[in-house]
Amino acid sequence: MIRCCELLSEFEKTGRRTLQFSTDFIEKLKAPPEGREKEFSEAKEKLEEIKEVAAKRVAKDKEEAPKRQAALLKDLQKKEKILQMFKKRGLEFKPEIDYKNYREFEWTMLDVNFPHRPTTRVNFEPGTEILEWPLMLQYPETAQTDFLTECPETCTIGMLLEPVLEQPAEWDSNHAFKLPNVRIFIALDIFDDEQIKEISMNDTLGNVLSSKDYIIVQGLPVIQIYTRNYIDSKLAKIEGKSNLSF
Repeated sequence: MIRCCELLSEFEKTGRRTLQFSTDFIEKLKAPPEGREKEFSEAKEKLEEIKEVAAKRVAKDKEEAPKRQAALLKDLQKKEKILQMFKKRGLEFKPEIDYKNYREFEWTMLDVNFPHRPTTRVNFEPGTEILEWPLMLQYPETAQTDFLTECPETCTIGMLLEPVLEQPAEWDSNHAFKLPNVRIFIALDIFDDEQIKEISMNDTLGNVLSSKDYIIVQGLPVIQIYTRNYIDSKLAKIEGKSNLSF
C-alpha cells in the first residue's frame, strides 16, 4: 500500500489519485488484527504523511487551474489565428495542415530543429498580421547552408540576403557569392532539383512563400542561391524544359 502511494506520488502531477488511494488505505488500517497493531500504526503514520503532501498538491493544482485554463485558451486562439493567416496567404505545407481543425493542430508540425540550436518556428507579434519565419539558405553548388530566424514576410529577399552575403563566408574565400553575382531560386519539388523557379531580389518573402506549387516542409522555407556563372551553365544544358520558371 505504501509503495503504491509512493509511486503514484512520484509520477502523478495533480496528486488526486495519491490522495484518494492513501485515504482509502488509511481507512482499511483502522481496525488492525490482533498482534499487528504496531505494524498497522506505522503504516498508517507513513500514509498520513503521503496524504498530507498529496492534499497540498491537489490544493495547488486547484488554485492554478484558472491560470492554466486561460493559458490553454490563449494558445488555442493563437493556433486559430496563425492557421487563418496561412489560409489567407494560400500557403502549402508538408506534412499537410488542416486550416479548419485548429483544435487538433500541434505546434510541433511547425517546429524547426537542428543540432546545437534552440527550436524555432514561424511566429507573429501580438496585434500584428506579419508572419516572421525561420529561413534556410542553400548554396547547392557548394553544399553549404545558412540559417536565418525571425525573417519578416514583408522584407524583400534582397533585404534578407544583403547582411548575409555582404562578407564572404569561410568556405567562400573568393567571395563568389556577392549579392550582384547571384541568382535566387525556390524548389517546386523537393525530390527533383530541376523543378525550380527564379525569384527576384525585390520579391517579398511573403510573396515567395505564396508562390504556386511552393511547399514549406516541416515549417522551414528554403531558398537556393547560385552564382550566375554556375546556374547559367546549368540551365543552358536543360534549356527548353517546361518545368523551369523565370
